[in-house]
Amino acid sequence: MSAGGFSILPWDTDFFGFRVARIDPGPLDERALRQVLAALAADKVKLAYRIHDAGDHASEAAAEACGGFPADLRLTYVADVLLPGGREAWPVVPARGEHGETGLQAFQDLAVAAGGHSRFHADPSFPRDRFLALYREWMRKSFTGEMADAVLVAEAGPGSRGNHAAGVITVSARAGVGNIGLLAVQAGLRGSGIGTALIRAAAEWFLERGCLHAEVVTQGANLDACRLYQANGYRVAKREQVRHFWLE
Repeated sequence: MSAGGFSILPWDTDFFGFRVARIDPGPLDERALRQVLAALAADKVKLAYRIHDAGDHASEAAAEACGGFPADLRLTYVADVLLPGGREAWPVVPARGEHGETGLQAFQDLAVAAGGHSRFHADPSFPRDRFLALYREWMRKSFTGEMADAVLVAEAGPGSRGNHAAGVITVSARAGVGNIGLLAVQAGLRGSGIGTALIRAAAEWFLERGCLHAEVVTQGANLDACRLYQANGYRVAKREQVRHFWLE
């Protein structure tokens, strides 16, 4: 545990416009947590994240007693990457030039919709404009390669919203493991197989880069996403409770 039991998060602080920190991992009883929160307040931190194993009941009780907002049950799904079978009804292609600057707004709107179950949306104390800006920036940086290696697009054809995009998935490859970042489908097209098409396209992208395993993090409250990943061979590897502590 670092000095004071927390770490300041420079990117979050700069982007959100107020001081943000992460409380160090590991079990904390109520007394120890209150000491950390006092140190955070003294350091002018406005928001602190606390993430602990969902099975750590002592830490959960301490967080509850200290007023932490239950922002998210964070689920990490993992899967062995297999070559997809069958033919998809929805063509999925890498993002091209016409999907970039001219269509960025539509893709950012999809990203915001994907964040509807996120802790930043669930927490009523979190500024709405900062939530919107966060997911728009995530999508923008996925297109520039800063937050994803590639953006794959399910094309809906002429007349559809979103510059002919029915859905989008962002992917990265690190040390033989594929990672799904954002996955979003147009509201009116959900349930039509687009999500599965995107996940299978991601699997092909992973295999082309030598990734035999994949992972994705989603919210326990996002039941549709959980069902989608499970239906495509993903299983829960980690369950974590995320609490937000507001100190001003």
